[in-house]
Amino acid sequence: MAHDFCQSTALEESGARHPGPVPGAGAPVAVVIPTWNGRPHLERCLPALFSQTWHDFEVVLVDNGSTDDTASWVAEAYPQVRVVALERNFGFARACNEGIRATAGQYVVTLNNDTVPQPEMLAELALAAEQAPDAGMFAATLWLEGDPPTVDAAGFRVDRLGTAWNTLAGRPLAALPEASRPILGPCAGAALYRRSMLDDIGLFDEAYFAYLEDVELAWRARWAGWRCLWVPGATTWHAHSATGGRDLPRKFWLLGRNRVWTIRRHYPRPYLWHHLPLVVANELLTGLLGSIALRPPAPLQGRLSGLRQAGPPCPAPRRLSPAEVFRLMEPLPSPRSWWSSYRRSPRQRPGSQSG
Repeated sequence: MAHDFCQSTALEESGARHPGPVPGAGAPVAVVIPTWNGRPHLERCLPALFSQTWHDFEVVLVDNGSTDDTASWVAEAYPQVRVVALERNFGFARACNEGIRATAGQYVVTLNNDTVPQPEMLAELALAAEQAPDAGMFAATLWLEGDPPTVDAAGFRVDRLGTAWNTLAGRPLAALPEASRPILGPCAGAALYRRSMLDDIGLFDEAYFAYLEDVELAWRARWAGWRCLWVPGATTWHAHSATGGRDLPRKFWLLGRNRVWTIRRHYPRPYLWHHLPLVVANELLTGLLGSIALRPPAPLQGRLSGLRQAGPPCPAPRRLSPAEVFRLMEPLPSPRSWWSSYRRSPRQRPGSQSG
């Protein structure tokens, strides 16, 4: 690949391919599932995955050092799944990258282990990719249980404060449109990426560990001229933050740091300098509010860490002008809509994790 990040130093492979509904390494679609102590989630996710109407795919499960016998259970229950075993939890970004490196399909689908994909999900994503060769990313619809079921994420949008929000979060699932439409980027909890795009811009930034690595990758892709489409018919149930929510201080520290990193890297200049006072005020205020709500000051500490050190840059071509990229961002929110957004559940906010 043109830009490959953080080569694995502790990679083992276990499991094997067996003849079955999944043809193996020659399949055009490679489904990559990162997991960390997620066997109960996989007991729901894998049966749904192997009930897809689209059969031409392979599955690579990347186990982030689980201690719940995930690897041995999968090898026995689903021998057609290839297991890539890491010695410890390296995070969502690296787990995805190890799975991508282990495959060669034309399309890569990243899938959280705490999802239950509906039967048409892969077919809808693959069809959309075939029909839009100039798009590099395709967002599925993640939804939450409820009465009625509601959208968790239909990709994400970014406003001119630099904040990414899950698109259509909280909307009734039954009210979604039928046709695909352009969005800024997909949630990597259920997304299809064109391999030629990844060859062009590189993989997920492993320094992010987890959360907003999908936002950073999408920004890189948009700067390089790749489009993203949301595919409403590609749906999956999602148990939001079933893994990452176990350690809230760590989660919100990473979210804070990675937000600042992404703004520093991708907010187009000179527009950033014009909006900088509002961007800084937004980050300080939301970090402070989050620290008060969480008790530990992790959200604020994460932002300060992001300011002190930007993290290694991810080289990728920049084919669009700053003005073209700035037009992808939504207008500044009004004070009322800003406050109402932050009063919502954390489910409204984007970012993926190992399950």
